[in-house]
Amino acid sequence: MFLRKLSLSLLLTAPLALAGASDLADAPEGWGEPVPAGKALALDAALATFNPANTEPGVYQGRIVDVCEKRGCWAKLELDGHSARVMPRDHGFMVPRDVRGMARVYGVLLSEDLSEASAKYAEEHPGEPNPIPVREFRIDALGIVMVEGS
Repeated sequence: MFLRKLSLSLLLTAPLALAGASDLADAPEGWGEPVPAGKALALDAALATFNPANTEPGVYQGRIVDVCEKRGCWAKLELDGHSARVMPRDHGFMVPRDVRGMARVYGVLLSEDLSEASAKYAEEHPGEPNPIPVREFRIDALGIVMVEGS
């Protein structure tokens, strides 16, 4: 008798569980904290008006063009030739290594001096495509969400 009641209750609740699953399937893919809704600042505009004194998180939009191949511990966000390395805060989440496309990133925009070795490499290889810059922009990311249509 107990098994019959259990089976009946599972049959009756299964459609409700599946209905919720379709809502999840329609949701954009994201990692970390939820990214606040509203207008995002285009990455190129954010870099053009960068203020190192601003430590408030913002929402930045661009295209993810590269992700760490080992663990997904960073991603490269790019827009119109400008880029920033997205570093999940305290390694609180990882980005799937195959992710590419338009994204919104919630976090703090920073400017980071690179190591002497990186600076020396960039100086010694000026003609190489995509030389390592002496300074790079980074986003201390709290969350990332992919944008539809990317």
